[in-house]
Amino acid sequence: MSLEHLSRQLIASVPADYNILQTRPVADDLIEAMVKEFRLADVRERTTSSAMLSLAARAVLLSYARDASVRAVRERSPELVMHGLAALALGDGKPDTRDSILAVAMLFRSSQILGMESGPVFEETSKLVSDPLLKTEMGTFPQRPKDSRDLKTAFFTAEKMTKDGFTYEWQPWRFAQGVKRARIKLWLQRVFGGA
Repeated sequence: MSLEHLSRQLIASVPADYNILQTRPVADDLIEAMVKEFRLADVRERTTSSAMLSLAARAVLLSYARDASVRAVRERSPELVMHGLAALALGDGKPDTRDSILAVAMLFRSSQILGMESGPVFEETSKLVSDPLLKTEMGTFPQRPKDSRDLKTAFFTAEKMTKDGFTYEWQPWRFAQGVKRARIKLWLQRVFGGA
């Protein structure tokens, strides 16, 4: 099946009001077929298929990428890391590239846990991305300084074991603490001219 046909299938199967907090309405095998075709497609096919995707379809791809980061560790599958990256490339960082960067960070951590050679995988997949910010972030993520790619400190996300196995958990209270510390530091700088 062609990438364009698979893209139309995805669009048709996703409710227009779908958001990432809902259960994904599409079977993983459709997305996995899409990302395999996406990797093999030429630039015109990739651009056409990506451009036709609705925001809801892009949210499904983002959801898949996040889930792939967890499943990759649970199933000891480097292929799922690569599928997750390709799903992000197909979604092209829309509607908000920052959400895709968090998924890149999760996939990177999963690749570390699996002992993958991350640099070439992330760099190669970044060549499939059109969005300049996502392309740069994905391609250079493995070379970031350790503290700026650490899930807990830079992305307020922790690794956790549950009854279902390994997962990532966003910790909004860490985010709130980080914002509070930044505000206090700013206030101290204003009051004392430094610190």
